[in-house]
Amino acid sequence: MTIDKEKLKALAEAMLRDEQGAELSGEEVRDFPEAVRSYEAMTAPSAVLALLAEIEQLAFEPAKHSRRLIDQLKAENEDYKSGQERYEQIIEDLKAENEALRKAFGEISGQVDGNIRCTVRDVVNCRGDVQDIYGYCDNIDEIIEAAMAKEASNG
Repeated sequence: MTIDKEKLKALAEAMLRDEQGAELSGEEVRDFPEAVRSYEAMTAPSAVLALLAEIEQLAFEPAKHSRRLIDQLKAENEDYKSGQERYEQIIEDLKAENEALRKAFGEISGQVDGNIRCTVRDVVNCRGDVQDIYGYCDNIDEIIEAAMAKEASNG
């Protein structure tokens, strides 16, 4: 049943006034048979129950929708948090890997600066007591292999 709320409001307001428009108290009797019949028809128990049911439904729907949205947003927030934690862990792993590679490059640089450059300079200057460069190259290979093995075990 559809309730015409505007009509009900107008009839209810009409029941509170006399023919001249003056307000009536609750004890005064109305002598407007047509207005009374229309008002009583609109305020029958079934009409009142239908109106109350409609009001309850309208009050319930926004709350239900809001709860659904809140639950959805909470779930999305949890997804974002877990994703953020995964990315933070990846960042930490990459920082550690970067630091290990920096250390390995530092060791390689030490081998190049401390041994290989000197050996190459001695060869270029035709010195007779040239060191074996292959041993230094083997040291560099060991440093690289250790860094790569460490990286492979983390990846």
